[in-house]
Amino acid sequence: MSWKASAYVKEITDNITPSEKLVLFVLADYHNTAQKAAWPSLIELAEHSLCTKPGLCRILARLEQAGFIQRVTGGGKGKRTQYRFPHLDGNGNSGLPLEQTQTVTEKAPNSNPNSNPSDIAIKEERCVTVEPLILSPPSAQPTNGNGHSKDARHADFRRKLERFWKYMNPEITLSWSAGEGGQLATFLKRWPKLTVEEFHCWLRNYSESDGIIETKTPREFLPYLHQYAKDPLDQFHKPLKDATK
Repeated sequence: MSWKASAYVKEITDNITPSEKLVLFVLADYHNTAQKAAWPSLIELAEHSLCTKPGLCRILARLEQAGFIQRVTGGGKGKRTQYRFPHLDGNGNSGLPLEQTQTVTEKAPNSNPNSNPSDIAIKEERCVTVEPLILSPPSAQPTNGNGHSKDARHADFRRKLERFWKYMNPEITLSWSAGEGGQLATFLKRWPKLTVEEFHCWLRNYSESDGIIETKTPREFLPYLHQYAKDPLDQFHKPLKDATK
């Protein structure tokens, strides 16, 4: 444990959520003063931070974006990711220069020619962030036609949901049932002008929100997914960005 790092984290009170600060305290507990870095595994960090690995990855991405931490991929013991407090550690002697620290951004493998390169993906021991998308206001206009033909967007939206599930629950296989398909059809009917890019943004905001249950299936969260159209929400369903002010 680094008392210096713990004292540093204790003084951080602005622009941070309780879950983010807990992760910082856990990193401070692993911090090595001589090496000016910490290198816990994602599994260890998630367990002690009381969150899932996908949830931890989202928190780490926000902390790095806010400048509270910096990550050096493969810079720790056993080639683990190295975590540093830039305002405390500076350049230091942590094995890799500060300039090499970066957020890992990857895109889903494009093995399927019909897949969207902006799909969410995650790999073991690596946190993946998603490129931001521009969101236009959705339309609640009902669809035209007899209501029996399948929406042309159905396959793309289902593919997006399946990739999203794999990101949120990498060790659980989603069984796509008639219930999932029916709820998606209802969702598409309710939002006839929603594009797959906008849908991606809704899912991203949902995944970055506090208090969500990762194992909820699409038929469970699709009815209220529109609540996350503009921003990630905190546990009180208020914009997360307002909670950090």
